[in-house]
Amino acid sequence: MKKMLVLVFAFVFLLCFSKTGRAASEFDFSVHFDLPKNQVSSNKTYLDLLVQPNSTQNITYTLKNDTDKKIDVSVKVHEASTNTNGVVEYAKKADFKDSSLNNKMSDLVTYEKKVSIPANSSVEKQITVNIPKEKFDGVIAGGITFQEINEEDKEVKKGVGVESTFSMTKAILLRNNKKSISPELQLKEVSPITLNSRSVIQAVIQNDRPAYIFQGKFDTRIQKKNSNKILYQKKTKDISVAPNSTFGYQIPLEGKKLKPGEYQLTILAKGEKKKWKLQKDFTVSKKDAQDLAKDDVDINKKDSRWGVYLLGLIFVISLGSFFIWKFIIKKQRR
Repeated sequence: MKKMLVLVFAFVFLLCFSKTGRAASEFDFSVHFDLPKNQVSSNKTYLDLLVQPNSTQNITYTLKNDTDKKIDVSVKVHEASTNTNGVVEYAKKADFKDSSLNNKMSDLVTYEKKVSIPANSSVEKQITVNIPKEKFDGVIAGGITFQEINEEDKEVKKGVGVESTFSMTKAILLRNNKKSISPELQLKEVSPITLNSRSVIQAVIQNDRPAYIFQGKFDTRIQKKNSNKILYQKKTKDISVAPNSTFGYQIPLEGKKLKPGEYQLTILAKGEKKKWKLQKDFTVSKKDAQDLAKDDVDINKKDSRWGVYLLGLIFVISLGSFFIWKFIIKKQRR
């Protein structure tokens, strides 16, 4: 139990303040939260609160503006989710809805969605956390993100430039008790898709328990059904999975054409204290295979190269045939 709590603290600490856009010396504003008395560990900077069912808690935070101009900041709350790389996210909407997520952080927290900070000043605000009426085990996880509203960046987004606004995210964990809950992985769906113009097999995986997975390992294999030959394999370590989250885990085909047929995907997954063998059959139709090959830039590059090689070969053969024909004609004239 202690080891798990340490890992949770360490992991969320790394993610509780994610910053994007500028160097540290150029940050225009800062955020400071007053940690309440029911904070699980007072030496942590993220919010990890031991709360009572059917209660309400106000949490104070301070936004400080270190510039000579007024700053407008947008505020958003999201549920903790898992991205396609096996990393927990706190600052964005989940790519997949999770059927096991009964208590959404975004439904439990009320807050001002826009805050203005005068030049060289600070403002004090509150968020209100409405704890679910029913008791719950495990953890409800999410994050609150503060992002500078930059009018110049709005104009950039209309063109072809790159947005460079600064944002900060603070993780929020809610728990009724310190009872240890074991995560549980399920393989919900497997299908071939095109992602970023490349063919992948996507496995949709769900952790349907209110518990994190840290330092996970996935050994994924794809074989023809009823065959022991491994056609594609991907090994990933240091995977983290958010509580009550569903995510797409992709296995790249690395420019290889996927033939129509029956396949089986197997994931040998390992957490700190538990192992899973996730397995599911899937079918690749002729149309699926054609669509994947058509949209895959790596396959098209290979096909283009083979076309060049073929044209080159035809040219060499034609040129050789021409010289042989000239030689024969010349010999006949003699």
